[in-house]
Amino acid sequence: MHLDSGITNVAANSYHVMLANRRNGTAADLGRGMKTARARGAILVIIAALASAPITSTGASAVTAGQPCGGPMGLSCGSGLWCDWPAGKCDAADAQGKCVEIPAACPKNAKPVCGCDRRSYGSDCERVRAGVQRHHDGACK
Repeated sequence: MHLDSGITNVAANSYHVMLANRRNGTAADLGRGMKTARARGAILVIIAALASAPITSTGASAVTAGQPCGGPMGLSCGSGLWCDWPAGKCDAADAQGKCVEIPAACPKNAKPVCGCDRRSYGSDCERVRAGVQRHHDGACK
């Protein structure tokens, strides 16, 4: 159903209620019916406007590298970026992190980290490439 036709149907129904009030009630009832119909119409116009408005948090479609991401507003990182939360925020519903680039390859270093999936990664770079948040530095136990 088209939104405009839904508004038209509700407005028509409100008009019919108003006519019924006119036939069955007093002038005061008619006034209340008209006020109710106008209020319903105004509410529907507001709902239609809100439904058609784009919802963005910053006006941009995605956050760039080095910028905050996640958080209560759910800001997402752009393509090729990962929202890296602070260590230990594995179960946080609205943790705020920072957008970092997902590396194409990782250097060979021996600084393991434990991911929130409770798997050990050879380096933090490998964890980011796997798309897993960090539980803590060092191998998982």
